[in-house]
Amino acid sequence: MNENTMDNMQPQQNSKAPTILAVVGIAVVIGIVAFVMMQNNGSPTTETILPPSQDSEVQIIEETEEATDEAMVGEDEAAPEIVEIEMEADSFFFDSDEITVNLGDTVRITLANVDDEMDHDFVLDELGVQSELIGPGETATIEFIADQVGEFEYYCSVGSHRQLGMVGTLTIEE
Repeated sequence: MNENTMDNMQPQQNSKAPTILAVVGIAVVIGIVAFVMMQNNGSPTTETILPPSQDSEVQIIEETEEATDEAMVGEDEAAPEIVEIEMEADSFFFDSDEITVNLGDTVRITLANVDDEMDHDFVLDELGVQSELIGPGETATIEFIADQVGEFEYYCSVGSHRQLGMVGTLTIEE
């Protein structure tokens, strides 16, 4: 046999084998990552396993983002609250002429018209707040977020009620 025949008889190396192995390896890694992400279901939940209680059951506490956010509020920072105020409107005055709340609080005012003859309302221009007009014996609820620091005048916009003294001051503090 000559040399050319010997060379032809040796098996040829397959150059595609390393490429196929690399593609399969990458696909396996992507599959594992996708499986782990689906198991987490996109929610950042951590679990803490506590020692068994007296009745030998394992207790699991789940911590979510909301619980973490609540824990981040410092002791000197007041968490926003719902501040409920009951106010009466009578002949040319509100029985509450000064209200103080914190920045971020939800303010809920229940306005009762105790006047026997006139309609009244509640207006706070700077915060874009205005109640409906309420007749004698009626009530209205006004709710808004205290989203600006400062002192703001509220008033009754009926006729000349504002000019006759039916005003008050809302103070929003930091």
